Amino acid sequence: ATNASFGYFDDFTFHHSVNVCLLTASVARTIFTDGEMLRRISLAALLHDVGKSRVPEDILHKPGKLTDAEFDIMKGHPVFGAEILVGVEKIDPLCVNVAFAHHLLNENLKYPKTRSTFQCDWITKLISVVDIYEALTAVRPYKKGLSPKTAFQVMLSMPGLEKNLDLVKFVYDCLGPYPVGAIVELSTGERAMVTSPNPSDLHRPKVRVFTDSKRNLLSTPVDLDLTDPARPGSGEDVPRISRTIVRQSVSESPWEADVIP
Repeated sequence: ATNASFGYFDDFTFHHSVNVCLLTASVARTIFTDGEMLRRISLAALLHDVGKSRVPEDILHKPGKLTDAEFDIMKGHPVFGAEILVGVEKIDPLCVNVAFAHHLLNENLKYPKTRSTFQCDWITKLISVVDIYEALTAVRPYKKGLSPKTAFQVMLSMPGLEKNLDLVKFVYDCLGPYPVGAIVELSTGERAMVTSPNPSDLHRPKVRVFTDSKRNLLSTPVDLDLTDPARPGSGEDVPRISRTIVRQSVSESPWEADVIP
């Protein structure tokens, strides 16, 4: 629906938006049980950066630091996003609000400018925190990715987030050290992707195993709940997570990466 309405704008923004949606939904499930509310929050998270579809590609894809003039253009994407969504029939006002206000959380780098103080609602603040976290952990042509632990350490020391440290800590408590989508290496040497947290033990999430112990891709991925006492069908103990795998370039496969920050 997003592509049909607004056009596919770029791989990085698409994957970033999907990741922010999944991570926000993972946090929201710990608070809300109403399915409709979870759907609204997830959709708002998915569409938060839709305004980047109006940012010139040479700025959006620039491999280095933006100039002040280029950054001023980039800072227009929240307004562009709100304008796009307002034009969609029966759009949820929450989507418009998040698209417009998701960069107003950081006191040191807030935009767009408003005539009066803009009071962000709690959902917009939540999506803003997840947005920052995903941006820090994502690998881009112009930067390396950070591990989840390092990303949260950076966020807790950000001068512009002092007023929202409780929310940052809350998001960490919900996602844990191994958020959904994180690539991990198991004690067996196999590599897997985290598919769901286990609230009873955040260090033992549910994962989908994609490689064997020698990093060869499996023909059929295997789902494991790391809180189970034994591996299904084998009787062997279920492995533990030994480390997080973080790609250091966009061309590097997470199943083969060797650099772990």
